[in-house]
Amino acid sequence: MLIDASHRAKAAGLPFNRFITILWQLGGADASCNARLTGAFIKRIADWLRLNGYRLAWSWVQENSRKNGAHVHILLHMPAELDPLFRTKPLEWAKALLPGQYVAGVMQCQRIHGAGAQPGVSPLHEANLKRKLKYMLKGCDHATGASLGLPRRGEASIVIGKRLGVWQRRRTPPAVMWQDCL
Repeated sequence: MLIDASHRAKAAGLPFNRFITILWQLGGADASCNARLTGAFIKRIADWLRLNGYRLAWSWVQENSRKNGAHVHILLHMPAELDPLFRTKPLEWAKALLPGQYVAGVMQCQRIHGAGAQPGVSPLHEANLKRKLKYMLKGCDHATGASLGLPRRGEASIVIGKRLGVWQRRRTPPAVMWQDCL
């Protein structure tokens, strides 16, 4: 489903070009709130893009680790012309959603290497996006991981709520929906 969402985003002209990690639990949120906070974060991005005349393509995977607690990895598309304005937004939105004072390192947002300002997808971008997808899939079972050629697999963790959410492209009107996985 995650790989399919990436293919659909590219086919729609919205290739994933941003990778965001939010360590919700490290930021003071209860692990049971991870999926809800992620949904609220995605909604803020979608609303902001809609106000600027764009739609959002996205996917996320929720994880839980001893080191980082409940956290999420997000892939999304940010139009090149809005990228300079977007750079400060994820931190602003994460701070607004967290229950307490912001802790340094909770928000990590990066442009996927090779995703330049030019339309289209470069081979460098494709390779780096594939690396991000493989990283996000490390929690899949061994058989699935082996069939996909994943170097890391079987690192599943117990999460509360949804493990994965992806955008769904609808013809009219464009909308986003949640979908369960695994």
